[in-house]
Amino acid sequence: MFRKIALSSLIALGLAGGAHAANVYAADLGNITPSFDTDGIATVGTGAFVYDFFFTASAPYVGAVSVADLPSVNLGSQRYNITGLSLSLWQDGGTLGVKDAADVFLGSFGSGDYISVQTPGSWAAGSYFFEATGTGAGTAGGRLSYTASAVAVPEPQTYAMLLAGLGAIGFLARRRRA
Repeated sequence: MFRKIALSSLIALGLAGGAHAANVYAADLGNITPSFDTDGIATVGTGAFVYDFFFTASAPYVGAVSVADLPSVNLGSQRYNITGLSLSLWQDGGTLGVKDAADVFLGSFGSGDYISVQTPGSWAAGSYFFEATGTGAGTAGGRLSYTASAVAVPEPQTYAMLLAGLGAIGFLARRRRA
């Protein structure tokens, strides 16, 4: 009887120890009004990680984002390295700053040691997040460099005013010649 209990306990501990959850990190990059530019360095622990960069656009925008594994660095006995780095974009459909079932996957942008993406076209106002995933493979985990920038897309009325202004200048220049 004791052997059965001991064996079942060891199996249960082995199964529980085999399932490791990813380290989850989040950063709030703020509101894009009217332009936005940020960068930084994030340290992740050893093992699988998910790093979400949340932001809100109050107007349609275009932008770019990049993430990079910082080269392995030896600082005493510490070594940083990230393997399997990938980047994806999500629209935040639920609670802002929390990844949940209401979020909508918009696309994946590849994998590697350095990923840089220019947003295709413009996106509507709303809440979004970029998600970087990978594995902190160094003895001290990994270090991730990120850069994000965005600018608001001018509204159609802005273009109309620009064309009207150019037309008025052209009319005045023609009138002066006459």
